[in-house]
Amino acid sequence: MDQNTDPVNVAIFTALGTIVGYLGTEVASYSIFERLLWPTRHYNYDVSHPASLLWIAGLMPMGGPIHKAAIEALDKFVAGSLWHGYCRGKMLDSAFYKNRGRHYFVRTIEDQRKGLEQKDGRNGLWISVLELMEWPRQIPTWKNDPAAAIDMKGIISQLPFFELKLSRAPQQRPGGQEPAANVTGDMGPMRLRYIFGVLISEVTTIIFGIATAVVWKSPFAVWYFVPILLKFIALFFRVRRQPMKLPEEMGDHGDGELTLYEVDGHYRGFFLIHGPKYLVYQFFHHYGHPLRDNLGLFGDRVKEIVSMLTVVGFVFVYPVGLIAFIFASSDIQWVWLGYQLMTMISMHCYRFFGGEGRGSTEEWLARELGDSPEISRDSEVKDGDQEMITRKPVLFRDDESGLTIEAQLQSRMVESVRDGRKYREKRVERILEDHAKSGNPRV
Repeated sequence: MDQNTDPVNVAIFTALGTIVGYLGTEVASYSIFERLLWPTRHYNYDVSHPASLLWIAGLMPMGGPIHKAAIEALDKFVAGSLWHGYCRGKMLDSAFYKNRGRHYFVRTIEDQRKGLEQKDGRNGLWISVLELMEWPRQIPTWKNDPAAAIDMKGIISQLPFFELKLSRAPQQRPGGQEPAANVTGDMGPMRLRYIFGVLISEVTTIIFGIATAVVWKSPFAVWYFVPILLKFIALFFRVRRQPMKLPEEMGDHGDGELTLYEVDGHYRGFFLIHGPKYLVYQFFHHYGHPLRDNLGLFGDRVKEIVSMLTVVGFVFVYPVGLIAFIFASSDIQWVWLGYQLMTMISMHCYRFFGGEGRGSTEEWLARELGDSPEISRDSEVKDGDQEMITRKPVLFRDDESGLTIEAQLQSRMVESVRDGRKYREKRVERILEDHAKSGNPRV
């Protein structure tokens, strides 16, 4: 083993390592452990879009000071009683299954909005997709109308308005009506892109490890391979997830009647999501929730325990590394500190530049919906309203259930919260009335 006998160097290294550890662990995002325990969701990127891999490579090494975020994840396992045994405790709001904290209202033609019951959106896949959407590139109406520019009191905060229609993809389509894109779901068998995504996420760590082994021929190079080992353990012991369900599997919620959800809040825009009840409902409830009823040597409980132990492992990666590298040569110590500074910068960028969604199913869907070709604009533009843009549908396939759904986006900008609320009520009324006039109670 390399030895560093200079006590001054040891003191400097220990002091700098402690400072880096303190600064880094304060900025480490808890969501990296949601990524660790749901790798098929967070490494489900479009292979034809290399930018996703660049973000993954640059933002997601986990060899740095992340022990505070790991402790937070473990605290939630304890709070949810997940250590108590088979099928015990609550997965929601743990690193296994994020609770996004968003809420929704079910809108009907008879409702009075002020009296509606607010419901918990839980993991809410499509809410996350709409939050990641690029805002429509529309010019404010007052820029096109000099007369309107005189009165700009209402232009307080421009926000996007997104209306998402979900439906079951038809078996056959008329000619020339093919969807814009196909997005593969994140359930089912292992895919090469998951393995490659995990590997790429630690490519910088691996490079430092190889350099330490080749240049200095030091056994301390082993430390750099611990994060990728823990990530691959988490990948291969990932828990099973609840796939999409067919109508006959939904029980009381298997109805094909139109359901319309208004997502509460407007800080990222106004969202309406509608479609047959059996489709829309499950995305606001148990889609993606871990399955826990399979006993056996490699059953669900074993996978839960191994997954939680990988989080325990990450608690010790930085502190053990700091102590171990005290006994390395000064050159190797400075290389290790340089690596830690790089990971600290990566963690800042991850937190402040949208690292949580990079390379994920939600990002893939959001990009495809936003890039989908425009097929129409709302012809009823009155009182300075901007046009509602309709885009070609995008398919989302769940290999586990075999169900393919079609998602079609309509979007526009609103020029204030007040205008957004007003337009939302107009759209709710129009959707429900059009459905009632169609004479078809099922969609």
